[in-house]
Amino acid sequence: MFKRGQDSLEDLRTQCHPIVVVIATSMKRTDLLINRSLASVYKQQSVNPLKTYVVDDNEKQNPDDEFSTEYLDIQEKTEILRTKTLSKRLGLNPEQLPSEYFSTDVIPNTRTHGNSGAGAWNTAAYLARELGQGPLYLAFLDDDDEWKDRYLISCFERISSNRKPVAVFASFMRLGKEGEELVTVMREDLTQDTFFATNPGVQGSNMFIELGTFMEIGGFDESMPSATDRDLCIRLLDHVESTAKEKEIDTLKECLMLHHAYDDSRVSADKEMKQRGLDIFYRKYRHRMSDNVFASSLSRARKLFDYEYRPREG
Repeated sequence: MFKRGQDSLEDLRTQCHPIVVVIATSMKRTDLLINRSLASVYKQQSVNPLKTYVVDDNEKQNPDDEFSTEYLDIQEKTEILRTKTLSKRLGLNPEQLPSEYFSTDVIPNTRTHGNSGAGAWNTAAYLARELGQGPLYLAFLDDDDEWKDRYLISCFERISSNRKPVAVFASFMRLGKEGEELVTVMREDLTQDTFFATNPGVQGSNMFIELGTFMEIGGFDESMPSATDRDLCIRLLDHVESTAKEKEIDTLKECLMLHHAYDDSRVSADKEMKQRGLDIFYRKYRHRMSDNVFASSLSRARKLFDYEYRPREG
């Protein structure tokens, strides 16, 4: 924890952690962004991220517009929240709050719009490469999920440990219409076959990954309207396995994130987007699936999303 008073201002300038937080916001969910997701970022303990990017992925009124109609509202509310929350936390007057403390930029998505936020995530990741030398780590957060207050420092300490994994995935609580479910993410469950057939506990908001590795595997696939997290993880596992165990991934059993899964506006509730996303997913990976894994994967897709497999002709 930072000390209160004048000494803490100098501490803030020297205790910056090489973490880039990325939140993509869309569907005019600015209230959820401010009151839930971004609020949880500013409550993070024992850490000062190098940069937080809030990426506006809302639809523009006209394609030629630089910003969406929601952009200025996001920018204004973000600055109010940051100033109010952090100055109170440090015992400072708002005008004394250093810009280096939880430095936050609101930026427009300059790549593909929609498609489960893939273009928005990539926009921030490419921008993060300009922040400086040395390893940087990306922490993604959906605009309606939230982190517990030790999420960032726990992930950072694990990824900075002697093992130095290139990615860390934290366990989380899924909050849905049917109640709460603790999802414990286990390293042994994170295999290609598991991601082909299901999702063993990766929701984007519990993904903490080294920026260089993220770039090496190509970032998020912006052509996919859904299944983007599964797709990224399959490529991450390919990358790790190709290095003869020189690189690894790791998990945290502690519940460090709350995944809000009861909103009907989520991608997982949009059957048309799921259909198109899974079509692309199977075109990319069907040839790598055993018959048993493929059958299991289709069974899950039908049950959850009423998915109908449409093999390409020719």
